[in-house]
Amino acid sequence: MLKKIILVFKTHFDIGFTDLSSRVINDYSNSMLKEVIATCKATQHMGKQQYVWTMPSWPLKIITERCSLELRKELDLLIHRGQIVWHALPFTSYTDFCSAEEYIEGLRFGKELSEHYHKPYSISAKMTDVPGHGIMLPSILNGSGVKLLHIGCNEFANSPKLPFLFYWQSLSGEQVLTMYSKGGYGTSLLPPKGWNYPVWMALMQTNDNCGPQSAAMIEEMVKGIHDKYPDTEVVCGSMDDFYLELANYDLTDLPVIKKDLADTWIHGIGSFPKEIAVVREERERAKRLQVIYAKQVLEAIEEADDRGMEVLDDYYENISLFEEHTWGADVKTWLGPDRVYHKEDFLKAKQQKNYQFMESS
Repeated sequence: MLKKIILVFKTHFDIGFTDLSSRVINDYSNSMLKEVIATCKATQHMGKQQYVWTMPSWPLKIITERCSLELRKELDLLIHRGQIVWHALPFTSYTDFCSAEEYIEGLRFGKELSEHYHKPYSISAKMTDVPGHGIMLPSILNGSGVKLLHIGCNEFANSPKLPFLFYWQSLSGEQVLTMYSKGGYGTSLLPPKGWNYPVWMALMQTNDNCGPQSAAMIEEMVKGIHDKYPDTEVVCGSMDDFYLELANYDLTDLPVIKKDLADTWIHGIGSFPKEIAVVREERERAKRLQVIYAKQVLEAIEEADDRGMEVLDDYYENISLFEEHTWGADVKTWLGPDRVYHKEDFLKAKQQKNYQFMESS
């Protein structure tokens, strides 16, 4: 018997793709934030069905730094009310290009938000578009306290052959409960055939950088659920809430996947050979700087140079952004289907505004 459906709401965050990265971030910090606040307020009379907006940690961190003071006050209030939450990851990444240390450093943004707002560390993680990730990921997530990972594979990407729900196990034996949606960012509103657990997460995700759902849409979703399951409790919540409910039931019969999930999305890395070479050089420099700083701390040198740590923090934030999965604006949107490939024609086309926009992205 289906006892509860937890509605989880988010959008897919692209650093770019729909526009220049700077404009995307500005939109999140202004117009989109206003829309989220409006939906949160418009549903506060709905009790357990009041809107809860889930974000990746890095864009939420940036929003808190860049939004107006007026919006920041409302944002802080909604975070304290539990209507704006975040998951453990900064965004969707090219995991196969990340070093383990870089990936771990990317988790600090969510932890810093938790410490600032006196909230528990998130135990859930979400990535979208990219069909597969390296087998180091279960180990990293498990070691960071993350219990649940949802992967929503882009509908135009080839996905690995996987069950919908499974334990993903690293080479060293650590596991993370993984839900894999093929051909979609989130999940269906109602559980699929064969779902045998009393709780379901309806992960309702809007498209790339599209913002929140409206109060009317939420009411319609609740009605749609009750039309099919009139006795099922419907609440809005987070991925953390779903895991805590699901963990109460016997999951021992779930399959265990002990393989790498191949990434057929990682085109950007091959398109920037010079930049990739620079990144690999900087990785070695970062390691040396860490050794120097750690030695100073261990030797209790009073004049240990904190600037080294500041440089490393900036480095890891920027390398995380480099490893984010977007890599420029959407070619099919900005250049259209009638592109030219003959060299002379292509060089002429590059003088057009849409081509210049693509290069600047």
